[in-house]
Amino acid sequence: MLRTSAAFFLFIALIYVQSALRASDMDDAIALKNEAMEIFRANAGKAVAPEMYAQGIRKLERAETLLESAAKVDPEGAAPLQREVASARFWAQRFANVKVAEALRGDKSKPTDDSKTPTPPVKTEAPTAEVEPAQHKTAAESAIGVAESVDKSAAQLMKDGKQAEAAAKLLQALMSKAGTNPNKIAELGDYFFSLGRFPVALDYYKQLVKESEKRLGADDAFLALDLNKLADTYFQLGNYAQVEPLYRRILSIRQKVYGQEHADVAQTLLDIGECNTVMCKFDQAEMWLKRGTAMKEKLFKADAPELAGSHLAMGWLYQSRCKFALAEAEYRKALEISERAYGVDDSRIVPSLSSLASFLMSAVSKFDEADILLNRALPIVEKASGPEHLNTARILFKLGALAYFRDSSDTTKCEEHYTKALAIQEKSVGLESKEVAITLKNLSAVMLRSKDYKRAEELILRSQSIFLKIGGPINPDVADSYLNISALYYDQKKYADAETMAQRALSLYKQLFGLEHINTIRALLNLSISISAQGKYPQGVEILAQTVLLAEKILPQENPLFALMLNNYAATLRKMKRIAEADKIEARAKSLPGNEQK
Repeated sequence: MLRTSAAFFLFIALIYVQSALRASDMDDAIALKNEAMEIFRANAGKAVAPEMYAQGIRKLERAETLLESAAKVDPEGAAPLQREVASARFWAQRFANVKVAEALRGDKSKPTDDSKTPTPPVKTEAPTAEVEPAQHKTAAESAIGVAESVDKSAAQLMKDGKQAEAAAKLLQALMSKAGTNPNKIAELGDYFFSLGRFPVALDYYKQLVKESEKRLGADDAFLALDLNKLADTYFQLGNYAQVEPLYRRILSIRQKVYGQEHADVAQTLLDIGECNTVMCKFDQAEMWLKRGTAMKEKLFKADAPELAGSHLAMGWLYQSRCKFALAEAEYRKALEISERAYGVDDSRIVPSLSSLASFLMSAVSKFDEADILLNRALPIVEKASGPEHLNTARILFKLGALAYFRDSSDTTKCEEHYTKALAIQEKSVGLESKEVAITLKNLSAVMLRSKDYKRAEELILRSQSIFLKIGGPINPDVADSYLNISALYYDQKKYADAETMAQRALSLYKQLFGLEHINTIRALLNLSISISAQGKYPQGVEILAQTVLLAEKILPQENPLFALMLNNYAATLRKMKRIAEADKIEARAKSLPGNEQK
């Protein structure tokens, strides 16, 4: 018989959005980074006093020191800023001349030749007196300060929480002024990005890149820093077709500036690989990730913590390809490296603990070990960050996901963990953040499982409204929401409505990813099931046949989606009295792993 909701695809999120930067160390690091970048941007392409240039480098070094401390409290929040500051320091030291190097050492005893460019020094031990003490302004206070220098009425809008209106007014004011200040564009873009207002940040970063290209040229090393902001924003918006060309351009610039083997070159190779993973271009992804990992292994010690991220990326790739033994080995290697580098009770191991737990629960059903890992992580983050911190919410969120995967008959624990996580998120980042929207989406799935359809619909619609507000109408989160609404309607036997929602999801996925992507395949599967449930079997079979062909192109046959598609394909053919074809499809389905139909 035709499979019903058991075969209907529903999105349960496990990957989490980058957390906002809140702690004072990170706020101070942001301020120092912005001050350094102001020096470098203002003097790009110009002769600059060695002392001033050296001061910019010292600010970046001080920011790195603060971020090392911040990472012990919020490793996932600090990591993107650590990468940005390190890249900026690589750039600054690459172009420091001998006089700058002497200024960093405090050696002014002999004249030097400005034309010489020494090897960039390792982090200096500069006198701390030369770097102003941090003022402990929050990132929001600093951003409002920048806004007030541009347009006081826009700054007031920011204070009133009218971020979108303020952002548009500020960007217009910045563009209308002669001698546009690119650093103000960058600082405001960074702030809106940290709020999860990615379409707004995108407008700022597009303008930033345009200004930098105008001032510096299309292949300048400094431009790579701004291109990286633009690429990361497109990534958050799910516009991966725009991401990969930007990362390739960044790679070309960095290889030209730093040579073929450099930490920033290695990281960019990994970025390209991860982009290809999410686009389901698995062969290309593996090539890029292996190149980046090999380079990092050559540049760093074998047990250096910098390698943990490479193994996590490889783990995600192998998990996506259903090569679960290889994936598990990579996730365990990442955890082993982190524990060796930081110790078994340090919060910096939590990203690796959490990633391994997510894999174990969602891919190989090792629920007991996932439970042990998450309950090991929870007291670590509570001690390091506090019980009301977003990191704590992140672990509670994954405990909710574990309960969902582990036991379909009992939703109590699942709902309890998600509700606790949601309360922390709403208190920490407000009612309209991406983190809140993701938890609402998962909580809606719990309500659907318990047949509380009214509550499920309220939660998923609230989640979708947040995704629309912060990411715009064309992004994967909105498409995922349509797919979940489709599942909700299908479960209530509202098949026509389910078809409409699946069609909307499909339209967005095709626009974002094209046909050859796993999310497009999921939407096609839901669409065909909804159509067949209305008795429109020929149309349903046609879509299923197309879906199988697409899946054969990009997915390993170990993927459970194959069994779901073939089971539904065979059942629909039987409804049409095409028994011989159904038997053939069913025989193929029975030969695949993950097929639950007997």
